[in-house]
Amino acid sequence: MKLRLCIITSLIVFLFYISICFGENSGKIAFVSDLDGKNNIYIINVDGTDEKQLTKGSGNNTFPAWSPDGTKIAFTSDRDGNEEIYVMNADGCNQKRLTNNPKDNWGAAWSPDGSKIAFVSERTGYQQINLIDPDGSNQQQLKSESNDANPSWSPDSKRIVFVSDRDTHNDMVSEMYIINLENNKIIRLIPNSDCCAPCWSSDGRKILFQSRKKGIWNLNIVNANGDGQTQLNINNKYDQWEPCWSPDGKQIVFAYEENYKKFKIFIMNSDGTNLRKLTNGNGEELEPVWSPG
Repeated sequence: MKLRLCIITSLIVFLFYISICFGENSGKIAFVSDLDGKNNIYIINVDGTDEKQLTKGSGNNTFPAWSPDGTKIAFTSDRDGNEEIYVMNADGCNQKRLTNNPKDNWGAAWSPDGSKIAFVSERTGYQQINLIDPDGSNQQQLKSESNDANPSWSPDSKRIVFVSDRDTHNDMVSEMYIINLENNKIIRLIPNSDCCAPCWSSDGRKILFQSRKKGIWNLNIVNANGDGQTQLNINNKYDQWEPCWSPDGKQIVFAYEENYKKFKIFIMNSDGTNLRKLTNGNGEELEPVWSPG
């Protein structure tokens, strides 16, 4: 009896240690790989097991975005010529086209309340953010005379963080902004910066993003009001792209150009510790997003 109690106690301590060091390894990661010569969407468990390819065909399929209930994935595809927004079930079946325009439409982001999908369209000559219902109806354009991209929703679905060249007047240098959809008020978060790929935390307090310094893209976290910017301490000789929070905010998944080789998907704790590789295929692996819940 004492031996059994000792074993159980040791197991509990071990599991507690694992949870502290590694966070909660739950859910799936959707990502893009060019393994078969075209960009296609894959999913993989957070522990690196059970990798599956969801899209196939002659076109490129990119920018996966989970629905808030985890049952569907919105994505971008050029299978019919130009880039358009599609949606499919989380197992890859029932793929349906949502947009139809001669100009490219790309980079979907699903609102947390499930009511809207934000995406970027080039139909006006600028890259501008649009909203659409998940069934493809009720399209709305957030008009501006600048290039806006990379939308990410606040947890209450009332605001969108995005990047824009509206103040830099340079389409190669973007800064980060937040638009309040209730009054269309826009604020600039970090002046005189070069930002990309923002991702709002599920508690609404922080925004994760990549920022370029001396030609290298690094991962940063900033408070949602623009204060307290922190650069995560990774090997900053190599580019780090497209970060995304885990649902509980304890971990981050991102694409990392390790040792100037092809990008692979990595996971780490949200403080920058415990970096580990998730994928190790022969293709370029990019655009990771963590499934909800």
